[in-house]
Formats: sequence, C-alpha cells, structure tokens
Amino acid sequence: GEDITFIHTPHLRSFVREHAISFRRAHVQIALCSPSRSSLVFGRRPDTTGIYDLSTAPRHGKCARCIALPQAFKQAGYYTAGVGKILHTSEWSKEAALWSIEHVDYPDAYFNWR
Repeated sequence: GEDITFIHTPHLRSFVREHAISFRRAHVQIALCSPSRSSLVFGRRPDTTGIYDLSTAPRHGKCARCIALPQAFKQAGYYTAGVGKILHTSEWSKEAALWSIEHVDYPDAYFNWR
C-alpha cells in the first residue's frame, strides 16, 4: 500500500482509538471484490455462483436464475435502491428485477479520482 502517514487526521485517529471495532478473524468467500459481492448478493458460495474472477458478470455464472437479495426484498414489497459499490458493474444496475428505481450512473471522473 501507499504510505499515507503524511496526512494529518487527528480526529479520525482518535475516533479509531476510542470507538473502532477491530475484526481480527474476518473472512471473505474469495479475495476478489466481484465474486465476493456476488456471493453476498446471491447468498451462495463462489463455487455455487461460478464467479471466480472480475470479468464474469453476475448473471453469467451458475446463478443465471438465482434470486438475488434485493430481488427477494423487492418481491416482498420493500423499496430497493442500489447505492455504492453494489453497482460497480452496470450488469447489476440495469437489472429491473432488483431495484425499485432506475439507477443513474456516476460520471467516469467519480471512479478515476487518482
């Protein structure tokens, strides 16, 4: 990682010291974001979803017909909206069965901040 000790963040550092929770035995299904996220959304392990890399779209693995978590909530009458990293792929954002409202894509500048 990058050395960011030159950034002065006294309030953040004190918050971490006083209020943070340390997860020392946290585990993920797989050490890549897309397969891990798909695993969370489908409630299935990567060997069941068939998503092991960053290039396989969520519905192109073994879970083409699986019910996704937001889809289950929407079917049960809840209002669903995709916010944040769940919409990292346009595949999720365009799937009408998952969301109550249409997602508006962020401009490219949002993701290319470096």
